[in-house]
Amino acid sequence: MLCVPAHASLLPPAGPWPAPVPASTNPLIGSPYAVNGANATSDAVLRVWFLLGRRQSTISRPAGFTALLEGSLQGLPADRPINGAELTIVVQDEASPAWHAIAYTRTDTRGYFHIRLPAGSSRRVAVLYWPAVNAPAPVYSARVLELTTTRVWIAAHTKGRTVTFVGKITGGGPLPSPGLIVAIQVHNELGAWVTAVLTHATGAGRFHARYRFEPGVYAVRALVPEQTAWPYYAGTSNLRRIQPH
Repeated sequence: MLCVPAHASLLPPAGPWPAPVPASTNPLIGSPYAVNGANATSDAVLRVWFLLGRRQSTISRPAGFTALLEGSLQGLPADRPINGAELTIVVQDEASPAWHAIAYTRTDTRGYFHIRLPAGSSRRVAVLYWPAVNAPAPVYSARVLELTTTRVWIAAHTKGRTVTFVGKITGGGPLPSPGLIVAIQVHNELGAWVTAVLTHATGAGRFHARYRFEPGVYAVRALVPEQTAWPYYAGTSNLRRIQPH
């Protein structure tokens, strides 16, 4: 059994929502505009989702990958699009438990918006809309969730029954000391992934291991489980097929 220290959750508690965003201010303050967009109103609905093949409220992405955030802003009761409105993208992550702004975007003529978020660790994401310069509070979207997994690749070199594995953890920045545990796993005849050997990735994220197999054809992968001081969820590598003999 693979046992490593792991996070109960990589994110701070969700807490109540809407919630204050101390670092976010009304973008109209100091501008020449009194209202934010055509058809501006505080009686508005702000919808948000990730686009990854389809609209989703939760996505999982490997470290180093960006995410496409989309949504719409409509005034009630007639669902009139609020176009040309400036929106604030706010996040909550492990490094910054307090909500904070990371980007801004504008709605188009239909009241829709889309923005590609920079790569980062796992985080909750929401959007704020301040309808007027004197608005006491913004309109909040629901929260959506981006889970970031460890990105890892592996290669295998076979010599007789001995297979040498080499690989690298990428896209997540420097590894914590003393490194990360990597499990080399084999897909068995029962359809389960079982760990053949454990190794460590250190420094620049490189790792290697050797294992002596019985002759046959195997599917293998590398698994990096969740670990203390590493802000990413478990990730698996590309699949490799080997044939020791």
